[in-house]
Amino acid sequence: MSMDLLHHQFCFPDFWPVAYQANQPLFVAIEKHHDFWRKISDESVSGQLQAVLHRMAVSVLNSFGGVLSLAANGYGVEGMKLARGIFETELNTDTGLSRMAFAPA
Repeated sequence: MSMDLLHHQFCFPDFWPVAYQANQPLFVAIEKHHDFWRKISDESVSGQLQAVLHRMAVSVLNSFGGVLSLAANGYGVEGMKLARGIFETELNTDTGLSRMAFAPA
């Protein structure tokens, strides 16, 4: 367990080692990508399409934080409901971009 993760427990202290053990690759990946996620959230964009995609990305990042919090506190099934929303956002983004790419000008 990394020292940073040991000092940043965000769930029940007795449950943290169990959650970390069961999902170690996930927690390590989250720790490594935290700065990247913050950069995306703070980024300003121009243009309607860019603004919509940016808002969708920020929404997914927020939902992912909820999934993490729920899973780390033993509510993984509830986290799956949020994960479904993340998946649907991805599908909507891909579908919308595909339609725009092939739409007549």
